Amino acid sequence: MLRAQAGAGSSPRGCRPRACGLRRAAQGLAACACGWAAWHVPAGWCCRLALAAALVVVALSTLCRALVGLTLLRALDLLIFTQFTRAYVRLLRYLGTQLPEDYRSHMGETYHGKVMTLAQAQKLVSVDADMSCDLGERILPYTTARELVLKAPVTVGAIDCPCRMSKKEHCNPTRVCMIFGEGLLTYFERTRGKSFVTRFTREQALQLLEDEHRRGHVHTAYFKDELNGFFALCNCCKCCCAGLEMTVKRGIPCIAPSGYVASVDADRCVGCGQCTKCCPFGAVTAAEGQKPRVDPSACKGCGVCVGCCPHGALSLRRDETTGDPLDIEEIRRSCATADNQSKKDN
Repeated sequence: MLRAQAGAGSSPRGCRPRACGLRRAAQGLAACACGWAAWHVPAGWCCRLALAAALVVVALSTLCRALVGLTLLRALDLLIFTQFTRAYVRLLRYLGTQLPEDYRSHMGETYHGKVMTLAQAQKLVSVDADMSCDLGERILPYTTARELVLKAPVTVGAIDCPCRMSKKEHCNPTRVCMIFGEGLLTYFERTRGKSFVTRFTREQALQLLEDEHRRGHVHTAYFKDELNGFFALCNCCKCCCAGLEMTVKRGIPCIAPSGYVASVDADRCVGCGQCTKCCPFGAVTAAEGQKPRVDPSACKGCGVCVGCCPHGALSLRRDETTGDPLDIEEIRRSCATADNQSKKDN
């Protein structure tokens, strides 16, 4: 269920102000204790060095929470993600093959995507009113990083796709990952240089989406816990995208379906097999001499097969079992209703 987002909180996510205050007080006391022990407890230099290191870790953790509301490890994760993006993607690919099953599922909880149709993606870059809401589990079946916060008019820029750039042989063009928000764009410009980001007008953003749709790429809205939810709209190819790789090849649930599934019109289908080649999720298959079939459990409703079929034999149909679409107009109405209800209750 959608709910209006509370005012921009100063406390860390999932932490009540009183609990956060107590936690920070405990961290401060721990830092003081480590400092006192490092200089007054009779011990060798190894012990003092260990205590001093603990003091530094506690101090950095407290500083990270005070400045950005994140633990030290999550602050480091955010730093690597924004400043060493290609290395971050390579690390994700490696962890996807090495980590235990329970932790791989946790990866999807904090960093995940939502497949969108071309029409839905076009609405996202055309938002003309401020939005702030929690999308809920029907749209994003995860417990964290479900916030959608947009300021109108939407500020959009594109960066080189880190998934494509992390491979020696990759798809072109590369500047197809769309970043949202003035704050994030300015941050990249100041830390990575202005050439790192290409700012788009609304028309340029819409054109990029249409071009990527014709190339058979998947529009995916990405959410990351450390970036307060939604931050990017990627145009993913099945040969380079780390998210598609982890979902299809590793079984990590990090990409949620659009709320639609593909359907084949047997009367129009001539059995050319083009849809089986272009489906990025391997959901469309065909036995020799037979017409294609769609596996609803594998289909994410991206619409790539619809666009690549030369005979118009495929279409998308709504499927309630796959959750709700990320439809900006419907979300806006739901958020407005939730906000009005909240005001009445108060």
